[in-house]
Order: sequence, then C-alpha cells, then structure tokens
Amino acid sequence: MASVDDDLLGDYTRVRLDAGMHVIEVGVVSWQGAHSPELSWVEAARLPADTAAAEVERARRKLLAQRKFFVICKVCGERNAKGHTEQRVCHGCMEKSGTVF
Repeated sequence: MASVDDDLLGDYTRVRLDAGMHVIEVGVVSWQGAHSPELSWVEAARLPADTAAAEVERARRKLLAQRKFFVICKVCGERNAKGHTEQRVCHGCMEKSGTVF
C-alpha cells in the first residue's frame, strides 16, 4: 500500500527533461473561488540529464520537507499540499470540525 507521501509525490510532483536537464516540478494549489482548486506547476529543482534515477527520486522526496510546498497538519499529523491547508490545518480536519475555509 502506498504511503501518503508517495501519493503526494505522484500527484504533486513531476520530472521532465528540458535542455539536457531533469526538471523537477511541484504542483501548487491555488483557489479560484471557494470550491475551485487550480493546480499550476513550478520548477523546484534541476539536475543534469545523466543523474541516476535514484538521485532524481531523492531530490523529489526532499521537496516534501519544504514548507512552501507541503505542510504537516497540526491536527491529524498528515502531510498535505500547502494549498489544501489553512494555518497548518488540512481541509479534511477543518471539515470534520465544522470550520469553514
């Protein structure tokens, strides 16, 4: 079974080749209205094209620790894309508590 972090990496990161480089991008969630999330991709890292696959994967995983992209919910303790949190509380926990976001 995949972990939450593996799911986040699959949903919110991607790697593409560009000009002889591995470009690692992170999906950033923004909101257009109360219930319309929008995903845009931003470059987070570049590695030479001959970088070993394991090293590229390590670079992707390191992004999980960057609070500008991912936040650990202070209620449930799960990591979330930053755009799915408010004041370090994930939208799931906010909904359970009846808090409007």
